[in-house]
Amino acid sequence: MEVKVLSNWESIYEKRLGGSIYERMFGIRPVINATGTSTNLGGSLMPKCASDAWVEASKHFVPLEELLEKACARVAKLCGVPAAHITSGADAALTLMSAACMTGNDRKKMKRLPDTEFMKNEFIRCRGMATHYEQAYRRAGAKWVVVGGSIVIVPTPLQAKEINSNEFRVIGVTLKEIEEAITDKTAALVHTYSWFSVQQGIPSLKEMAELSHNYGIPVIVDAAAQIPPPSRTRKYVDEGADLVAFSGGKCLRGPNDVGLIVGQKDLVEACAMQSSPNSGIGRGFKASKEDIVAAVVAWEWYFDWFSEEITSKRMKKMSFVLKAFKDCANVKPYLVYPDETDCPIPMVYLQLDEKALGITASEVMMKMRNGTPPITLRGGYEQLGIFRINSLFLEDGDEKIIVDRLKEVLIKN
Repeated sequence: MEVKVLSNWESIYEKRLGGSIYERMFGIRPVINATGTSTNLGGSLMPKCASDAWVEASKHFVPLEELLEKACARVAKLCGVPAAHITSGADAALTLMSAACMTGNDRKKMKRLPDTEFMKNEFIRCRGMATHYEQAYRRAGAKWVVVGGSIVIVPTPLQAKEINSNEFRVIGVTLKEIEEAITDKTAALVHTYSWFSVQQGIPSLKEMAELSHNYGIPVIVDAAAQIPPPSRTRKYVDEGADLVAFSGGKCLRGPNDVGLIVGQKDLVEACAMQSSPNSGIGRGFKASKEDIVAAVVAWEWYFDWFSEEITSKRMKKMSFVLKAFKDCANVKPYLVYPDETDCPIPMVYLQLDEKALGITASEVMMKMRNGTPPITLRGGYEQLGIFRINSLFLEDGDEKIIVDRLKEVLIKN
């Protein structure tokens, strides 16, 4: 494997990332982000128009209820949905949505949360759609009902034969099984879109919505990271979802501590009634006046900015990475597009022959993170010797630095 070391790594790093406020105040080096949207890295970067709006909004007092009402109406129009609500992150949005499904607009019920003993409090989901965020529902008093048979093991979007894995099992969840789980305690059906939740072998959102609405039960969707494209803020509502949660940071490029709920007007209103600045289960979910203004500005910017040209530029970066490792011994590169949840984000998966190379995928990721410049790669499949390079936040030239650093790490080992 030939290694060509970039002699100007340090100068490139210093020009782009060195001397930041994080380094000056805390001695923390900013990273080149090949992970993508990650709360652990701060989620996203706001466009200048949004950060400028944040600063301007910080200079004035304003009635928060009036600001929320008008900002949310503007966002609903932008997204093309009946109603919207801005809150403090997608996790908070999940809590508010589950609360709304249990209380409706009944203020007495709102005051009782999270005590839901005498309410409809059961939330049905398909096996294989478990996420790290189920506590967000339980925080409001929700009880889980899990439906389905054997869980799917789908380690990557690659074919089993390509990664020498036979650990694929097919999940069996039918609409009939979901219907049989519906009782007079059912508050909602839940559908989750995530790279680590199963999408194969389960009913579609449209099918679940049709079933649930026959019983007068809402469907709620966790779509926290399902942007791009921005049209998805409407897509799931059009497919029958009553409430949908998105991260307001991440790809929408607002402040990272902001979340967005879209959906049917009565249920969105029930979310707002028990969210800050009002009393209720969501009193602590505060979106500041600065965050609200910056979020709206960022989202309007993003809807106008995103295009196929942006995706094409990202694809060129990933094509460079793919070509760089095409003939490397003991390293198999794969271009994955769209990603696991059908988002138009090009990624490259690199699968290592760990035994031959004498280094694991996890170790490569650690060396990249701790090196100069520090580079974060996307994990999730390290047990298969795979790490990922996400194009989402790569600046021009980052792909070349990443390739050279990776080759250096692999050769030096």
